[in-house]
Amino acid sequence: MKLVALVVVLAAAGLACASSGPVKVGGMVVVRAADPMADDIRPEGAWVEVLSDDGRLLARTATGRVGQYGLTLENAAPGDELYVRARLKVAGVALTTGRRVGVDERGYAFVPDLSFVNLSDAELSWSGLSWRSEDGEVEIRVQAGSLAQVWARALDPEFDRAFFPGRYKDADGYRSLGFLFVAARGDSVQGMGPPVEPVTVFFVLPSTHRYYLRDARPGNGSYDVPMYFFDEDRGIWVQGTLGVLLDAERRPVPETEEARVTADLTGRYYVRFQATRLSLWDARGKLPPCPKK
Repeated sequence: MKLVALVVVLAAAGLACASSGPVKVGGMVVVRAADPMADDIRPEGAWVEVLSDDGRLLARTATGRVGQYGLTLENAAPGDELYVRARLKVAGVALTTGRRVGVDERGYAFVPDLSFVNLSDAELSWSGLSWRSEDGEVEIRVQAGSLAQVWARALDPEFDRAFFPGRYKDADGYRSLGFLFVAARGDSVQGMGPPVEPVTVFFVLPSTHRYYLRDARPGNGSYDVPMYFFDEDRGIWVQGTLGVLLDAERRPVPETEEARVTADLTGRYYVRFQATRLSLWDARGKLPPCPKK
């Protein structure tokens, strides 16, 4: 009887600690360099928007002098999931990122840093045939003259997690194998968004999670990799096209090489895919189901 009474008292205490007032949302917007020793930029005047789980705009504000922001929501409650989105314009180039966060029982939503790639680390050079990074990790093939400037950076889901928006792993068990930031300036796009025509993208996959790099469509001769793009309006990853796995010489990897690929932690592999929009793109994979006994 005493145990039952204690449970009732503790439950009442928990309810007393739960917030019934406005929800507070806060965090920082950061521009991070590729060099981990370089100083972060904390921009003033970046727009931050808070949306409900069903996409309704709940509040909007701008960052302060050191990239900080804080909002008070009257139309949210503990237990809600929110999508917090940041919009930043750099030299006329519009960039967007976001995070999904939950409101705790006290009425607070603590948002991890909303991190942007520093464009000065990510600008590609035109080779006469394509846009390329100096380190050879990214190449974007487009019609000559269709884009005036291109920025892209291949990112590691383990070591560059700060740049990863949305959820790292989905309900079906697919997880990030490597992701890519890409933006451009041209006639039809000033940052992120759809180019006039799809562009062909090559980017290197890190070895961090290569064990999950399974062929997504066995039997067709190619080694296929599911590609997802981040929908900045809804704050979710959306399945796009299938990419094709290439070796270090940019030759297609046969699907029969799966055992070698998943065990190879030193070789360089690329994914080639058609991008219908410039955004954050993510290559995904998962372990196959265990065989039934």
